[in-house]
Amino acid sequence: MLSYRDNNTIPVPGIFMFIPGMPVVVNQNTYQGLKLVNGASYTAVDVILDKAHLGHRVSHNTVLHFGPLAGILLALEITRDFHFVSILAGTILLTPTSIRIKR
Repeated sequence: MLSYRDNNTIPVPGIFMFIPGMPVVVNQNTYQGLKLVNGASYTAVDVILDKAHLGHRVSHNTVLHFGPLAGILLALEITRDFHFVSILAGTILLTPTSIRIKR
């Protein structure tokens, strides 16, 4: 499955491998006032799974989740003083967007 790219001609979904601490570069201006902008580099802290989709725990630290994420928590030195309700202090939540690219 990992040898296939994510495209609409193959009925295999794209795969996102999450590892806490992995670097993430934002590729779209999302929250400019909060510095979540195109080209900003963050550290991924955690993911928020969409409970509308199934998942399967393989081991104590591995979960296969069959659907899109609800969001990803990102951290950087500039976010250390951020305190948003219901998310980990010092992080900012990035939620997925969908953009269709015309051929």
